[in-house]
Amino acid sequence: MSDILKEVRERANLAGTNRLELLLFTLESDTPERKAEVYGINVFKVRGIMEVPEITRMPGMGDAVVGIVKIRDVATPIINLAEFVGFPCEEEPKLLIVTEYNLKVQGFLVQHVDRIVRLQWENISGVPPVMEKQKNGMVTAITEVDEIGLVQLLDVEKAIADISGGPEGEQAFRDVEKMEAKPGVVVFADDSSVARGQVRSTLEHMNLNYVETHTGEQCWKAIERIAEEAVTAGQRVSDRILTVLTDIEMPELDGFALTKRIKSDKRFQGVKVIVHSSLSGKANEDLGRSVGVDAYVAKFDVTSLSNTIARVLKNT
Repeated sequence: MSDILKEVRERANLAGTNRLELLLFTLESDTPERKAEVYGINVFKVRGIMEVPEITRMPGMGDAVVGIVKIRDVATPIINLAEFVGFPCEEEPKLLIVTEYNLKVQGFLVQHVDRIVRLQWENISGVPPVMEKQKNGMVTAITEVDEIGLVQLLDVEKAIADISGGPEGEQAFRDVEKMEAKPGVVVFADDSSVARGQVRSTLEHMNLNYVETHTGEQCWKAIERIAEEAVTAGQRVSDRILTVLTDIEMPELDGFALTKRIKSDKRFQGVKVIVHSSLSGKANEDLGRSVGVDAYVAKFDVTSLSNTIARVLKNT
């Protein structure tokens, strides 16, 4: 386990290269009848791996949240991933993966940690329709890994949002200001269903039209189509695309690689790019600026998201 932790610390800065590294784990043990399903989580979000410590049980936290553990003097919620995804598993989890999203720390109980693998986002696919409703909608992408087979990437943001309650109804959008109707659209990309729902609601409350995509490659194809239409009509592309709003971690093409494409293509001169991500920290913001990102906003803060979009559009 110490070797894996060393890799987590030393090899976790791949954003912007259209590559990522996954920490692979299982929620059960292999049996003679079947091989355990393998899941993956982005190494960049892993802060530690440990044997399951003593957990303080807390009432009223939901079935999947088993309690809290003090980690570096921070009360950290502990989530049983098997229960959360509705996975029938009678084994007691052996390991705790500590993660950080948007500067918030949480722990995920798993059975085994396998290894770290380096992959290209282009080799990671979105979930086929037949899998969309499986595992509580938690699987956001899939890939094939040599010697292992199918690996499923979990939408951890969905788990965190569901457990914390997330934005609730109209109350979450009370501070979102409507903008004057503008021609053109916001094109946004995110592979998380929770994040897409929040972005949709934010843009609708802002009175902005949008085009929704699920991956960086889909987003690129969408803005290319808009560019072709603009050129045919004798318009600037920036008159048709108000801004591009993108996550970083996505199948096929990550958000930083998408930004590089946009900023290096003369057709998109004047088109602003906003990164909307749960990858927290100044290092990520600096990396975003290095590839041409115009603004960086953390996920699951509706007010910050709407204010950032409004600021970028006013300065366009």
